[in-house]
Amino acid sequence: MLLIIIAFFLGIISISYHQEVFTLFIFVGLLTMLIINKEKRFVISLLLSFLTGFVIFMVSNDFVGTMNIPEELKVILNRFFLVFIIIGIVLNHLFFNKKVSWYNEKPDWKNPIILPFHKVNTFWFWLIGMVVNVIIYLYFIIQKDIEYIHVFDKLKLSHHSN
Repeated sequence: MLLIIIAFFLGIISISYHQEVFTLFIFVGLLTMLIINKEKRFVISLLLSFLTGFVIFMVSNDFVGTMNIPEELKVILNRFFLVFIIIGIVLNHLFFNKKVSWYNEKPDWKNPIILPFHKVNTFWFWLIGMVVNVIIYLYFIIQKDIEYIHVFDKLKLSHHSN
């Protein structure tokens, strides 16, 4: 399974850096694993469908990048082309008769999340995650606010001196 995951991440990297030959080797390797490994067939095909959708996404964005259209439209199309990745994953689920879950249900806050070393309720896991994120990003937010205040003060001073 580790080899499959490594191949998947190498596929993402090679597609991102437009390494067509290496990407082809990754696809051939994953297709070979798909044929050989019957018990992991769904997971391997899911990763292949993601990579295929990602290739279509990248090619579409490269094509739009060459067009002479406004930058705003390029950004909108870039975001829209993410649907190619989703379509690949949905088609894979339909092929294997698996239920597609959109994870849009309310969480069960009492349900425990079981980690290797302990378990914690979903609510406390969420709360701890939120606090950690606030602590980590607070420094950057405050730093940007201080830079903004300094720039604003310089603008006010230059405006008053004129």
